[in-house]
Amino acid sequence: MKKQKIQATVAAIIENQKDEILLEKRNVNPFKNFWCLPGGHIEFGENALKAVKREIREEVGLKINPIFLFYQDEIIKKLNWHAIVLVFYAKIKKQKVRIERKEVKEIIWIKPKKALKLKLAFKHKEIIKQFLELKRCLKECF
Repeated sequence: MKKQKIQATVAAIIENQKDEILLEKRNVNPFKNFWCLPGGHIEFGENALKAVKREIREEVGLKINPIFLFYQDEIIKKLNWHAIVLVFYAKIKKQKVRIERKEVKEIIWIKPKKALKLKLAFKHKEIIKQFLELKRCLKECF
């Protein structure tokens, strides 16, 4: 049996002042032309916080101060893909987005519930659902 590697990745839920989240349309495979949260692989020797800051700066030119929210298992058998995604959250004020065209075709700011209706890459639909549930729980509990 061939040994497989589990990928360590990060994703960011970046929210603006209108409570919209940032999504990217992928310009690369897998999932080319699907929408996703910004993020990517953790490099060897890099911690997750530095990785998410680097990925966001590289892909959309934003400087963020994220907090860790939760993790998501991503197992996609048809792609032979298994990743542990560390999901971070950042709220931003007015910053200009600068798209890195090699990986990102376009971006949108969208309400999370509307985002669930889009063609989303990987398991990002589950991540957004979990984020919405977390926000709902926090509002009810505090």
